[in-house]
Amino acid sequence: MKKTKFIAILLLASFFWACSSNATDTSVSTTKNVPSLTEKISDVAPQAQVSLNQAEQTQTAPIVVERKIIRNADLQLEANAPEEAQQKITQIAESKGGFVVESTQSSSDVKATTRDTVTMTVRVPSAKFDEALSEIRQTASRVIVESVKGQDVTEEFIDIEARLKTQKALEAQFLEIMKRSNSVEDALNVQTEIAQVRGEIEKIEGRKRFLESQASLSTVKIKLQSPTAFSANSTG
Repeated sequence: MKKTKFIAILLLASFFWACSSNATDTSVSTTKNVPSLTEKISDVAPQAQVSLNQAEQTQTAPIVVERKIIRNADLQLEANAPEEAQQKITQIAESKGGFVVESTQSSSDVKATTRDTVTMTVRVPSAKFDEALSEIRQTASRVIVESVKGQDVTEEFIDIEARLKTQKALEAQFLEIMKRSNSVEDALNVQTEIAQVRGEIEKIEGRKRFLESQASLSTVKIKLQSPTAFSANSTG
């Protein structure tokens, strides 16, 4: 932050130095009425840092957000007809506003006409997670393994919001400095800073979108096997 403030003041100083130099060349009699460079910097610098100061204040001010919890589940179920159970689970996910991410079918017996093992991944709205989980269990004759995990990412989300506001305020400040730059070198230096800030903004926004997606939609991974498949696996 200190580096940024220094660059801002330096560029503004260059701008006003050019202005004062032009005034001196135009008329000697007007030079006495032109404020000194130090006075101009002291007058303008506080205004040039308004956006940055506001961004710093957002980090200290409390940010109220809805709690973000990522909830996922892994189920291993025994079903007399895994393919039928798969269809029911698909309907359950869709009825809750979710969808099937992927599904595969296989058989422990190459001569069998039906597949006795199904693996699938579904995503459902987090608000419907418990309800969907309960209905998915009912498609099976027995629950072999069940694992439910939750991760609270609220604190990380709040930190991301604060960082995003700071970076956007910084970007706006550099764009304002760009308008006032009066040399190619100054413009290139500011463009480099802007590129770095925008890269950071994209990175932060990407992480924010990921957390929002994971918190709003829960993931349920399911493995369905028939009693025959369980017996075959146990024997193997």
